[in-house]
Amino acid sequence: AVVSTQSGHYGRGMNPEQTENKFLPGMRDNSLAEFIGNLGENNNKWKWYRCSNGHAYAINNCGRPMQRGRCACGAEIGGENHQFANNTNTAEVTQANNLGFEEKGYNLLPPDVRVLTDTERTLPPLLLNIVRWFIHASFLLSETADQYKDRVFKLGHQNISIFLLQNMQRDLEGMRQHLNAGPDECILFLVKMIISLTESPDNVNYVCTNKRDRDNIENSIMTAARPLLNNPAGAIRDAQVLIVNDLNVATDPLVKQVYNGGVGRPRGEG
Repeated sequence: AVVSTQSGHYGRGMNPEQTENKFLPGMRDNSLAEFIGNLGENNNKWKWYRCSNGHAYAINNCGRPMQRGRCACGAEIGGENHQFANNTNTAEVTQANNLGFEEKGYNLLPPDVRVLTDTERTLPPLLLNIVRWFIHASFLLSETADQYKDRVFKLGHQNISIFLLQNMQRDLEGMRQHLNAGPDECILFLVKMIISLTESPDNVNYVCTNKRDRDNIENSIMTAARPLLNNPAGAIRDAQVLIVNDLNVATDPLVKQVYNGGVGRPRGEG
């Protein structure tokens, strides 16, 4: 079979300006504000704070810490004898909507604090890392990413290519963890995933105007990925055979990006 990802959404860059005020697969849902609102009168029994990475947590009774803990991202929270262990984030968050974050556009945490076992909606951890790899790879292939690095990614002076490559490495680390495989096998699995999505009868568009469309796209991705997730070793073998025997697959631009392992020289260097 001749497969070219250039005809789908995977062989070209996704321009960051297209994602503003849109919903992207694999991004975080903000269900915390809604949860707090549903607490009603019980909300008065809790006081809310943020960890050093911005994640919300609550202390009940008097609202001052009496024990230490760890946030899911690994940051220390709480404290002892009413004293916070980490004095950088001791201000109480008084409004539920202040605990949230923007759900539209790109909203992932920095790569060094992202939790690799996260799930989002119907996406299991392995597939979530794969979807996020596609998002970062598509941005990396874009010609306009650098122009929008402040507005979309809030990067300041940080190099956009380095930022995206660091995220792709983090995504690949998650794939290795959940596939229990080395980087070469993960790359082969990614190639097979690209092919499966390209052959999917659904129009898998990464930019959605509402949550319902985003959820439908994630369900389509899950449907296309299910046979691979059920037999990852077979998917890796199939990808290896395809790359050896099919020049169209081997020369596809995104497949080449995959085979770089998400590692390359940033734009303007070298």
